Amino acid sequence: MNFFREPKSFIESLAEEEIVGAERRFFATALEIRRRLGKRAYLLDNYLSLLLSAIHVSSVGEAFEAGFDAYGTLLHATTQARNGEEDDFSQFELVKGLYNRYQAKYQEKYTACRLTHAAASMKILPDMAKAYAEEMEDMHRSVYDPPRLHDLYEEISHIVGDETMERLNDTVEHRFLYVKLLDGFFQGFTSQCLYSLLDRDIETNKQVFQLILDEMEQAEG
Repeated sequence: MNFFREPKSFIESLAEEEIVGAERRFFATALEIRRRLGKRAYLLDNYLSLLLSAIHVSSVGEAFEAGFDAYGTLLHATTQARNGEEDDFSQFELVKGLYNRYQAKYQEKYTACRLTHAAASMKILPDMAKAYAEEMEDMHRSVYDPPRLHDLYEEISHIVGDETMERLNDTVEHRFLYVKLLDGFFQGFTSQCLYSLLDRDIETNKQVFQLILDEMEQAEG
C-alpha cells in the first residue's frame, strides 16, 4: 500500500483523537489527585504550574526556526569555501573538503554547493542538535526550578502513589508535549535540506538527490 497516495497523507495526523482524549484524562486525573490530597491540593497546583510553564518555555515553531537557521550555518560555510575564504564554523574543514571534491567533478559551482550541503548535513546535525538541546536546557533552568519540580512530584507521590503521578505525567506529555522541541528542530533542518536535494544541476538536468544516487551506484559498481 502506498502511504503517500493522497495529498492528505502529508497533512492529516492521527494525533487529533489522541490529544482530545489526553486532555480529558489530564483533567480527570488532576481532579482525582487534587481530591485525594485534600487540604494539600496546593501541592498539585504548584506542580502543574511549574510543569506547564516548563513546556511553555519554547514552542515547536521556534524549534523549527532554530533548525532552519542551523542549516543556514552550513549554507554560509559552503559559500565561504566556494569563495576561497575562511569561516569560523567548527566543521568548516569538512565543508571545504567536500566542496573542493564536488567542484572538481561538476562544472556548476552551485551544484557543488548543493551537493556539499546534502553530504555534510547528516555529519553536522548531531553536534548542532546537541548545542540546541543544551541551549534549551539552560533556558528551562532559568525559567523554573527542576529540583523543586521533582520534590513536588515526590511529595505528591508519597500521598497518592507513584503510579498515579506517572499517569498524570503521561497525560501531560500526550496533550501538551506531543511534539518535542528536538523533533521541531530536526524538521526545520530537514526543510532546508530538501531545498538542496531538489535543486537541479543545469549541466546534467538532474536533481541533486539523483546525482547522489548516481555516485552511490558508481561506488558500488
